[in-house]
Amino acid sequence: MSKPTPTFYIFHGNDEFGLSQQIRKMKADMAHVDSAGMNTEEYDGTETKSATVVSSVGTFPFLADRRLVLVKNMLSWITRKGAGEMGKQNERYLLDELPHLPDYSRLVFVEFQALPKSNKVLQLAESSPNGFVKAFEAPKNLNQWISSRAKSEYQAEIKPDAATALASVVNGDVRRADNELLKLVAYANGTPITEAMVIALTPYSPEVNLFEMIDEMATGNGGRALTLLHQAVEDEENDPFIFWGRLTRQFRLILLVKEQDELGTPSGAIATELKIAEFIVNKALKPARLFSMENLETIYAKCLEYDQEVKVGKMKMLVALQLLVAGTTRTEGYSAKGVGSPR
Repeated sequence: MSKPTPTFYIFHGNDEFGLSQQIRKMKADMAHVDSAGMNTEEYDGTETKSATVVSSVGTFPFLADRRLVLVKNMLSWITRKGAGEMGKQNERYLLDELPHLPDYSRLVFVEFQALPKSNKVLQLAESSPNGFVKAFEAPKNLNQWISSRAKSEYQAEIKPDAATALASVVNGDVRRADNELLKLVAYANGTPITEAMVIALTPYSPEVNLFEMIDEMATGNGGRALTLLHQAVEDEENDPFIFWGRLTRQFRLILLVKEQDELGTPSGAIATELKIAEFIVNKALKPARLFSMENLETIYAKCLEYDQEVKVGKMKMLVALQLLVAGTTRTEGYSAKGVGSPR
């Protein structure tokens, strides 16, 4: 005997893009139903009573075989701290009524956060033959997600270095990653997506310059580092103050990564500890292993010193950037790794 079609669903988690895609799919499926517009309703669960939602989904569909009702954030709202007796009443009503929804009902609870396992409505959906639960967790490895998305959704191939480049552009924003990926697929026109394409079509160049510039600083190549600096700040979209913020944050990250790396911590564990993507850790590992800890502490102290001088008007931001790059790469006792003590 086949399992009955669910009459109520819970989609929950922190993957806003995945949740939105699921909602879009259910609406698209409903669009094939006659009079779909008259048989689809949406509610804000923070402003709607559970009785209203159950009544709506229980209304017999007009010239159709099912009725779709979408409710956002109701379950987390009625069970939140401070929901009081009203929240408990709404929860009890759902627990009583959900198992008895008519076969044509499609009630979808959409929660843009993960519900705790102790949530009673979640437990009901997991145990009831008429319930369905799916968790949507934001991807931990965005590189892998981009590669999989390209293949499964767009039947396209993206090179590993291109996936890494795109991941660095979107900074964890899955929706933006998909938008950029769609542009790249169209541009590639059936050929594999390369890093050069990512650079050509996305705001990747400033980040490329930043990572490459720090690598050149770490190897003592001051001329190349300054060239990359000037290329970055001459970009109209890359304000020197913004670039300074990125540079300072990157050196702080490199310092933290070096501390973990010297303890023998694997890159994946470092990413977990610092709550950042692993590909960012890998970008930081090269300079972290070239600079000594003393170097990094000195550089970061200079970052703070120059930042203060810029804020009080004693120094221009471009001058601060130039001094930091030039001072870091002007070394004494030039080692085999290319790093001495920055003046």
